[in-house]
Amino acid sequence: MIPSLWISRLSICFFFLFGALCPVLNSIILKGSFPYKNQLTLNFQKPYFQLWTNYLGMCIFYVPAYLYNRFKPAPSSVVSVTYKLDILRKTAVPSICNILAQSLLNKALIYVPTTVWQVFFGFQVLFATLFAVTIRKQQLFLVDWLGLFISVAGMCFSGVAALLRGISSDSNQPISNIFFSFIILIFAHGVQAFQTILEEKLLHDEGINGATLTACEGTWGFYIMSFFVMPISSILPPTAALELYENTLESFQMIIKSWRLFGLVFGYLLTVTLFTYSGILVTEMSTAIHRNMYEMLRPLPVWILSFISYYMTESKEIGEPIDTFTILELCGFGVSILGSLIYNRVLKFPCFTYVEDEKSIRTQEKAYFHHSLSHQDESLLSEKNVNSYTVPIIEPR
Repeated sequence: MIPSLWISRLSICFFFLFGALCPVLNSIILKGSFPYKNQLTLNFQKPYFQLWTNYLGMCIFYVPAYLYNRFKPAPSSVVSVTYKLDILRKTAVPSICNILAQSLLNKALIYVPTTVWQVFFGFQVLFATLFAVTIRKQQLFLVDWLGLFISVAGMCFSGVAALLRGISSDSNQPISNIFFSFIILIFAHGVQAFQTILEEKLLHDEGINGATLTACEGTWGFYIMSFFVMPISSILPPTAALELYENTLESFQMIIKSWRLFGLVFGYLLTVTLFTYSGILVTEMSTAIHRNMYEMLRPLPVWILSFISYYMTESKEIGEPIDTFTILELCGFGVSILGSLIYNRVLKFPCFTYVEDEKSIRTQEKAYFHHSLSHQDESLLSEKNVNSYTVPIIEPR
């Protein structure tokens, strides 16, 4: 088995493993209560600090990026410093998209359950497909659109089930906040889908490796969050619209006071860093559409971890119980998996004509045609040799 295939499979496994841990850990941190001062406990609702932690971890990938460029240097015709600055410049737009999308996703996670938050990644597949057709000029066929339609329909079914749970339960979050979070999630996934398309272009067309792209995006994110977003959010009034206020100094004070919070934040830093890199690696090995299709399969491990965390902590804010609406959510998730299987050609229908099958048939026909021509040429050549061969006649003396 070739090494690239091993890397591709490992990246997909890590994508699902760390992708399931990330939202659960993030939800525990954002919705949990931790000690602050004078035996006072506060909720650690610091989405900007969580995002800053994410980019701090991504900067660690300068080490593997340096090792990669050490053994595979840039072309000799390009100056090394100019080459590095050019890469940093090209990663600016996807980095800004990532900051905007992740900020909105962290904000929405405060108001909706983790499983519902994860299910909305189906919209990212739809947006990524539209951007791939319009920007990347990729060709999609009827079976591709059918798979996408079924996947998005299943995702919408799960979202409605979650909204019904919020209406019928005694949740601390009002329905208006939940509905507004749904709008934020849809917009955030549109931005993140555009980011994955830009990353695909950098990885496939520009030849930038995954470690370098991760490190550059981490640099941009760490710089913008440290010098712009977090200082501005600290000076805003707490009653500002859209709840943009966040006390950054308070975040560090709570981490110092609580070893449990420190361990959770450190674990989240490692998990989200490895998840981000594995996602970029999946895009590098395949396409942005495939990466976003894998996102639709992540709710299952997220559900399992959410159920475990609920029954271990007995907290409605952290986990999610198994109830009647869980069955509806699982049905929607099953429909999404069906659409993903159709899109990835795992499940095929005889009524559709698949382009890859036609290409395979044409390749076999061409091979058979060339093979038959070679045999025909050999037979013609042998007949020519037989006809040109004359038996020597010995005349009597």
